[in-house]
Amino acid sequence: MNPHTSIASADAASGAKTMLMVETRSPWESGDAADFLLIVRALLDAGEQVQLFLIQNGVFWLQQERQQLLQLCSQFDGRLALCADDMSLEMRGMSHQDAAHPARICAIDALVASMAQPNVKTIWHS
Repeated sequence: MNPHTSIASADAASGAKTMLMVETRSPWESGDAADFLLIVRALLDAGEQVQLFLIQNGVFWLQQERQQLLQLCSQFDGRLALCADDMSLEMRGMSHQDAAHPARICAIDALVASMAQPNVKTIWHS
């Protein structure tokens, strides 16, 4: 899949509402970073389609809380899309290959394109 393609384009075609959750903080950076993941889980439990986009220090979730992310992706397969910003990974010395499971590696323009979709509601945590 093209890393520049909107991460919500498939949902836009069907008209389904998608919650785009953008995490910029690492798990240890702030206590409310963990709370943000609880909100993601609550949305999924309520039946929502969720795109979780990890950017800036948020990509550290792929190292620190990998098992929790894998569990969420497995439990809510098809309703949770996990993406990581390619530049944020590179700036932090993280391998795209290591991050690729469970996350899809995306360019920032894919995030911007998703935010512009009429069926997407964005919550940006910073």
